[in-house]
Amino acid sequence: MSGPPSSPNAARYRRSRTRRSIAPARAAVDETSFHDGTPFDASAYQGKTVLVDFWATWCGPCVAEVPNIKKMYTAYHDKGFDVIGVNLDTNPKMCQSYIDQTGFKFPTIFADAPNAAGWDLPLARKYGITSIPRVILVDQNGNVV
Repeated sequence: MSGPPSSPNAARYRRSRTRRSIAPARAAVDETSFHDGTPFDASAYQGKTVLVDFWATWCGPCVAEVPNIKKMYTAYHDKGFDVIGVNLDTNPKMCQSYIDQTGFKFPTIFADAPNAAGWDLPLARKYGITSIPRVILVDQNGNVV
């Protein structure tokens, strides 16, 4: 059999590869807000090490990682470490329920616009996120480590 596989995952992978190659150079967080509607302010994280955690409520491994993320935050927050969640769900109630149930009380980016939610979230496209959980560590200078 020739040609690419036709499974939904294969199609999503091909789309993500295309997205990664055409992602805009400017920060994808310029027009982003947290799940509570608060606008994202990158200047609040200047000079800090930030763990950006991409997750969804339906992701069992994401739930399993919450205790580890909370431990890191507790151990290193006083030294300039912060956590930002990026939720890839399309339902804001599911996002809030997850936060309440797991204790993941970190600022969480969420978009419910049909063309910019879930896997289409601009931040997920910018970093080529095709599976979760996925974390990105950003150093004090704003560089992805």
